[in-house]
Amino acid sequence: MCALSFPTPCLPQGEVCCFISWSVSGWAELGKIGLISDTHGSLHPEVFEAFAGVELILHAGDVDSPVVLSDLEVLAPVLAVRGNMDRSLSLTALPTFRLVHWAGRSIALIHNLDRLGEELTARRLQEEEIHVVVFGHTHAQACWREDGCMYVNPGTAKANAVRPGAALLWVGEEGVSVQHLRFKR
Repeated sequence: MCALSFPTPCLPQGEVCCFISWSVSGWAELGKIGLISDTHGSLHPEVFEAFAGVELILHAGDVDSPVVLSDLEVLAPVLAVRGNMDRSLSLTALPTFRLVHWAGRSIALIHNLDRLGEELTARRLQEEEIHVVVFGHTHAQACWREDGCMYVNPGTAKANAVRPGAALLWVGEEGVSVQHLRFKR
């Protein structure tokens, strides 16, 4: 399925971390999505500038406070999943898995990547073509390609995290591209 890919280790802010293209003919952006995870009740202040202009925000769990989601909704619509630390009554209503269709791509959103197989099986989605899997839980930024699918962990965007960051996902007609963002500690 992938005609071209350049998976690399995460690079400094401003550089593309991972790129998957289904065509080598060119790039036409269809949308920009903010990826965030593991905020644990507080947002790093650089998130607001980094996510300016995104059309959607995907939060991969461990929100810890509904205020975080409200603050993000000022920027763009937010879809979130429940993480293992999301125990407040309002957050336990969040699903543990979401399948988001955006600009012709399928994006799976889950907190713990180890649970992806059981979530797909439970929803009878084993045959669904998934282009991107966004996950959290480890607090470490990651990006790789496997079997035609991009896996992205935006890291933790908690205000006082040791290595705070997030990611941007560009969706185009020809593929998807991820940029990891690193924030000041």
